[in-house]
Amino acid sequence: MLNPEEQADILLLRQHYRNCFSSSSGKIVLKHMLYECRLFNNDIAVDDHEGRVLRNYANTIIERLGCSDNADITLEAIITAILELPIKLTNDE
Repeated sequence: MLNPEEQADILLLRQHYRNCFSSSSGKIVLKHMLYECRLFNNDIAVDDHEGRVLRNYANTIIERLGCSDNADITLEAIITAILELPIKLTNDE
């Protein structure tokens, strides 16, 4: 269990991450970073260690942006965000 000082440090870091990526430029940079970290790549091979490391780091960035330690809260936020996405097909479908 984290002590109050450790909790405060985590919350402060999360706020800094949100401040950094909340502007329109920050959102563009975050999107670019997540693509470079292969977060949206569905075909990372089992032996692609670099791809897996990059995706893990993308997940770390997302966690630092404030995913809750409570899985139910995080899942609810993800579901809400997904349901707000437009429904459309890509050219591949």
